[in-house]
Amino acid sequence: MHGQKGVLGFLESQENIPFTIKGIVPDIVINPHACPSRQTPGQLLEAALGKGIALVEGSIHDFVVKDTKEQDVSLDIFKGKVLLIVNVASQCGCTNSNYTELAELYAQFKDKGLEILAFPCNQFLKQEPGSSQDAEQFACTRFNAEFPIFHKVKVNGANAAPVYKFLKSNKKGPFGGSIKWNFTKFLVDRDGHVINRYGTTTSPMAIAPDIQKALGDET
Repeated sequence: MHGQKGVLGFLESQENIPFTIKGIVPDIVINPHACPSRQTPGQLLEAALGKGIALVEGSIHDFVVKDTKEQDVSLDIFKGKVLLIVNVASQCGCTNSNYTELAELYAQFKDKGLEILAFPCNQFLKQEPGSSQDAEQFACTRFNAEFPIFHKVKVNGANAAPVYKFLKSNKKGPFGGSIKWNFTKFLVDRDGHVINRYGTTTSPMAIAPDIQKALGDET
């Protein structure tokens, strides 16, 4: 993977991209008066990730994903929210405990600014074999999940969803970037920056103190 120099080199090779990379000294502004229809910040991030460039800066809000009906959803609708992003599965040994506690977390913190984004994934022993809508119905009927369930994605490999390439690039696990199993969790702050990553065995309720801190609610 390339470091910041690789990121800058990639950005400098692009034309007509109105995009600022913050956190790199000095900040880089690429053609700020160019036509924005050529490439959006999200497209730039996705292109960089596709070339194996590690982006330690950027925002989750720059990405577009699909809902269970394959309609585009821009994640910028979650600006100002703290996000917990989870790859879910309906036939995993961790399904019941994780979905139960995710629903509890959402009920506890949704009015304070938490959103949980669930992405069904079938890459781990094929434990999410149905359609995206099947996964949504399962979560909503079995666990009364009120948080959004999105379209099934791949989280590892060359065809991993760009949003997951971004998450993994920003916060690696103990054994590198790859997602190891279902119900890996990423905590994202109100500005769209990845704060932390938690493995399958970390229960959702154990993350509550970190969520409170991110929300600014440590009472």
